[in-house]
Amino acid sequence: MSCITQINYDVSNEKTRIVINSLITSKFETQKVYVGRSVLTGTNSITNSVPIQNATVRIMSSIEDFEFVHDKDGTYTASFAGVIGETYVMEVVVDGQTYRSTSQTMPNALPLPVPDTELINIQSLNSAGNLINDKFVNINLTGTITDDFKALYRINGEYEFMEFNPPSTTLKTCYVTESIDNNTIKLLSAKDLRTNNIQKFNLLDIPFDARFLRLYAFKIAQYHLSDESLSYWNKVNLISNTGMNIFDAPPGKILGNIKNVNDPNDEVLGNFTLGGVRDTIIFTNMVKLGGVVTDICQVRFNSSRPEVCINCLLLPFSTTIKPDYWPL
Repeated sequence: MSCITQINYDVSNEKTRIVINSLITSKFETQKVYVGRSVLTGTNSITNSVPIQNATVRIMSSIEDFEFVHDKDGTYTASFAGVIGETYVMEVVVDGQTYRSTSQTMPNALPLPVPDTELINIQSLNSAGNLINDKFVNINLTGTITDDFKALYRINGEYEFMEFNPPSTTLKTCYVTESIDNNTIKLLSAKDLRTNNIQKFNLLDIPFDARFLRLYAFKIAQYHLSDESLSYWNKVNLISNTGMNIFDAPPGKILGNIKNVNDPNDEVLGNFTLGGVRDTIIFTNMVKLGGVVTDICQVRFNSSRPEVCINCLLLPFSTTIKPDYWPL
């Protein structure tokens, strides 16, 4: 384990600042840039950001320039794949001020260590002050990494849900996507760990519940970073809380690789991050995990069946279209 120095940021005298964050990847997908303005709110001087919707955003390379369009809530999008080894510069114009990143090179995509899942117990205190064991599904990595390995991880989930409403025989199966990492920043660096061999490196724990009754898919994305971006995200990671949006303004002042070319004294929050991506999907369920969950649609006498058991499309982000990658 590496030694980590606590970083304390004084936010009491903070002023509003532009917040610009982006994670551009080597995979063809919808690339995103967030633009906002930081503000201090509440008695604890918590830093939040207000979306900016009238910015001009583009990313430039020797191959092609990409113009981004505003989607919603300060998020600007364009669809393309970053080219490994190519150099990129991000430029954002807001109210006549031009904000530009330093040149960044798209890192190569390193092999992903072997992901696995297991059922674990996590102890906590209940409302009565008694120690209880709660079951969680742990996602972890095992393998050998190179000396220059430095990665950021994002994990999303998807599960299969089947309606149950006897005596009806026209029952649908839904596939429900969900954000499960709460934008938690998970980093893995061979230099920080001081080893090339990792055993069950913890990525995420999520509650073991009815989502694992049939089949659950963990979608794991690994982004290989530059040394500069790893340093930035390590600083953010030290002071952020679980549930914080990783592209929002962190509490206190953390500067990245973006400058105001019109005003060198204007401090810009955020970072232009490039990530060579490797991703995978692993499937599991209660049988594979060796546990048992309660089927919410199997109700007891005189109990009403949840509406989602009658119409699974009531589940947020659900669809009846079976994904191509879903097992038969």
